[in-house]
Amino acid sequence: KLMMMQVALNIPEALFLSTLRGQRRNSYYHIARYQIWDSEFLNHWIQFLMNSSNTQMLFQALTILISSLNKNKMPKWWRAIRSGWSTPFIVNFVTMSSISLHLYILDTAITEYLVTSKSMGLSCFKKSNETKNDESSHFCELKKSRKNSYVPHELDKVSLRKRMNIIMKWAKELAVPVFQGNSYDHCLTCGDGGTLLVCEFCPNVQHAECLDPPKKVDDVTFDWICDECVKDIHIMKTSK
Repeated sequence: KLMMMQVALNIPEALFLSTLRGQRRNSYYHIARYQIWDSEFLNHWIQFLMNSSNTQMLFQALTILISSLNKNKMPKWWRAIRSGWSTPFIVNFVTMSSISLHLYILDTAITEYLVTSKSMGLSCFKKSNETKNDESSHFCELKKSRKNSYVPHELDKVSLRKRMNIIMKWAKELAVPVFQGNSYDHCLTCGDGGTLLVCEFCPNVQHAECLDPPKKVDDVTFDWICDECVKDIHIMKTSK
């Protein structure tokens, strides 16, 4: 119980799944619609955790905690659906050891996020015990993400449409499988919901307005690939 409470206290506010921008309302998983960062639920979650008398109740508390995170901001290895770290409710047999392992991995992923955020010079980054203006932090995160967009050097001068077509061709040559699962429900750049572009090779989604450079959604009539997959495909091609 104390371990889970400590992990929760270490989560920065930047990882909270915001209720102000519709993230909870649009969540694919119903349990995420009741996330602990709302003041009306936080006390209930703490009481539930401290009064948990068996592993099933502790695992329920862990599931709600993980469902309350903005997974798009977490490390890619942690949020990958196949890893199971971001979807603990699919575990069939719950033990105290599995709960401890999930908490350890979650704390590791949070630490990686904190280190990465600081190393990228995110000036608006603040921990969860600090207050911040939601709009200004949203602008900082958006500017940070655009600044770090990955573009292969040989495609730097071509249009977005042509760049996507070339990368799709690379992916086919490398036999990269098209993603068939459920995509995320909020933009990997700004964290908001709405009309989103869906990556061909992973669950990532993004607003056309959050692309670099920004686009209108009606202008993106071609297959879209997120920056993370662009980078992976480019590395596979150059190392082949």
